[in-house]
Amino acid sequence: FVSVYLHEGQKAVHIATDGGRVCRPLIIVDEKTALPRMKQCHLEGLAMGAIGIKDLLRQGVVEYIDVNEENNCLIAVTERDLDVARKQGLHKRRMPHTHLEIDPLTLLGVVAGLIPYPHHNQSPRNTYQSAMGKQAIGAIGLNEYARMDGIIYTMIYPMKPMVKTRTLDLIHFDQLPGGQNACIAVMAYSGYDIEDAVILNKASIDRGFGRCMVLKKHMTSVKRYANLTMDRTCGPPDPSLFP
Repeated sequence: FVSVYLHEGQKAVHIATDGGRVCRPLIIVDEKTALPRMKQCHLEGLAMGAIGIKDLLRQGVVEYIDVNEENNCLIAVTERDLDVARKQGLHKRRMPHTHLEIDPLTLLGVVAGLIPYPHHNQSPRNTYQSAMGKQAIGAIGLNEYARMDGIIYTMIYPMKPMVKTRTLDLIHFDQLPGGQNACIAVMAYSGYDIEDAVILNKASIDRGFGRCMVLKKHMTSVKRYANLTMDRTCGPPDPSLFP
């Protein structure tokens, strides 16, 4: 996707075509009428599976915008913003809306969209979770036992989260969860819980709380020798065969 970014401070036009840029789809808005190009026929076609995102891109209904080009865009979060601008004639007196969000939840992205009640957290905490949530140990996939990764960490007892978000339902994260539901108490106890330290209940650990399994890949080679012998691989011997 090609992005054209007008930088007024530098009096320059930046054209980006390199791959790997962070882009996201937005619905194009007609600047003269302040109406989105996404019509009811497009929604029905998407629901029936008759058209896809490539068809919307080809028809000029949706386009991908990168972070630089967003500086020259006025993006409406909901259709209500477009209705207000249309009724008050704001699209004629100021910079008109150029795009519309597909859904307000797309503002957060996938990882941040999994955070329940993010508006009740400090913004740095949401940023930390967006960075570290991808490292959570859980079920990495349905084919985790057939994968050839060098090392795999998987949780023995993953749990579905008690509080869900719309993003979680859309990506089916509850079917391959990454964590467990814990009962916690935020309090001062002894002196071992200073700063980020925690005290765990031994009974919970004995019942398997936080228990993980590490799968490692080991390589071996089977060789043939000149004396017509060869190596072979086999499983571990049965301990009951040895006295």
